[in-house]
Amino acid sequence: MSPLLAILAIGAFSYGFVRSLTTEAMMSFEDLEPRPQGGEALRALVREDLDLFAVDELHERIAALEAEITRSKAAIEAKSSKRSAADALFNFR
Repeated sequence: MSPLLAILAIGAFSYGFVRSLTTEAMMSFEDLEPRPQGGEALRALVREDLDLFAVDELHERIAALEAEITRSKAAIEAKSSKRSAADALFNFR
């Protein structure tokens, strides 16, 4: 192996090694951050004082909540179909 290729190989290895260490360090820092609890946003939404909102803002709020309901129903449908497909695949009867 020529000296130039050896230097390039060492450099590439060092770059990959340092990059993997950096990625692992970033992942470990992310793991230290507290994860949001499921449903926390919904609980905060329910506690909001609706007297502070104007009528137009309340209509916007209702539209956003209806959109979220539609999104939630679509997620339920997708998960149900995946579950049904998995059940059919692993059903040995």
